[in-house]
Amino acid sequence: MPSVEVIILGKKHTFDTPENPDRVKTAARLLERKLKTVTEVYGLISNDHMLVLAALNLAEELIRLKQETKLDRAEDFLRGLAERLDLAMRDEADSPDVPSDPCLPAGRPSR
Repeated sequence: MPSVEVIILGKKHTFDTPENPDRVKTAARLLERKLKTVTEVYGLISNDHMLVLAALNLAEELIRLKQETKLDRAEDFLRGLAERLDLAMRDEADSPDVPSDPCLPAGRPSR
């Protein structure tokens, strides 16, 4: 199992991980940025409190992204459904034996 070294809050941490070491390093850089943001907003607070706030911030962001992704998938599904309905309605309108209005009798009106 590969080992990866990261620095968080000025301390070196070494982990054995099944993940790609570059992804772990990227995650550590993201955490460091969140910690910097927490420090800018709250000033000097304990490392424990800073880590909890950063973790909550990241968790909230993850929840929001998951919700947005679900909405995007729902919108894609509805868009596809609307396109299929539109095509079906066009096909129905092009068919001479099928009325375009379900309240009218089938066939063409006579004059």
